Amino acid sequence: MGKAKTASKNNPTARASAKVYKFNDKVVKPVKLISQGRKYMAVQYDNGQLAVDEKGNPVPWGKIRGQ
Repeated sequence: MGKAKTASKNNPTARASAKVYKFNDKVVKPVKLISQGRKYMAVQYDNGQLAVDEKGNPVPWGKIRGQ
């Protein structure tokens, strides 16, 4: 007797679609930012521009994920 066929763990049809994150009503993605010895995930718009707050500092990705 043969083995029963099982579903693959890597079946693309079983995967959920990627979540879309928005900041200031624009689609954003996470990027690794290395600045002055600090390393953290920051927010980047689809056009490649880094998202900044009112003080001009890069917005951390944790701020977006927490919404």
